Amino acid sequence: MRRITGALLVLAAAAAMAGCISGEPKKAAPPAGPVPGAGCPNAVASGHAIRFGTNGATNLGGVVFGTGKTGVVLAHQSDGDLCQWTTYAHELADKGYRVLAFDFASYGSSTGVEGLDVSVRNAVQALRGQGVDRVVLMGASMGGTAVVAAAATIVPPVTAVISLSAPGLHAGVDADEGARHLGVPVLYAACRSDVEFAESTKRLDAETPAATRHTLVVEECSGHGVDLLTNGGAAYDHMRAAVTDFLRAQAPA
Repeated sequence: MRRITGALLVLAAAAAMAGCISGEPKKAAPPAGPVPGAGCPNAVASGHAIRFGTNGATNLGGVVFGTGKTGVVLAHQSDGDLCQWTTYAHELADKGYRVLAFDFASYGSSTGVEGLDVSVRNAVQALRGQGVDRVVLMGASMGGTAVVAAAATIVPPVTAVISLSAPGLHAGVDADEGARHLGVPVLYAACRSDVEFAESTKRLDAETPAATRHTLVVEECSGHGVDLLTNGGAAYDHMRAAVTDFLRAQAPA
């Protein structure tokens, strides 16, 4: 037994020495976690997945599309994940924007229990790390609540905010309070027949400081959240045009 143990020690030492002689450093293991966009692999194939989080953590996942110097963070609804945004993410990337569609903590590829607004702040930091000069926040429903609340606290401030069908309060995150402290241009949009969310959208607009440029768009439609930018029909065409005009005016690609 002593002879076998001694032989094993010699082999281990030799292997370690070989590694030193070769000069090849041991590569760090990639961060663990589900693959961002695993539910829509074809839709994210042209982007590149990233992982990020608070203070160097990697619990959040997202996919970056495009290579522009103006960035857009896309925050999803409570009934999905980043895959909800891929169609519009491609449209933005084709227009010259660099886009990060991400999963909130505990959704899709992301883990952890951090607040929705914290996830948004981390997404902004991650996108700024990609080299963008300006960042626009865009969120749908739950994501709309999150971007309004987060925008009021992000330093340096983002360039603009777009909130679609947002409730004033979701999962303890207060967009009403955020709206009262917004200092950057914001566009609020909703469908009139989406009654509860049309009312909360109008309230957010009313609570935004008069000195802050804010735009309210309420169309005769019934879609919710991401639907406002992906459904067909005249009302949705008007909604998309309003968002496009707002982006062009506040944060051109």
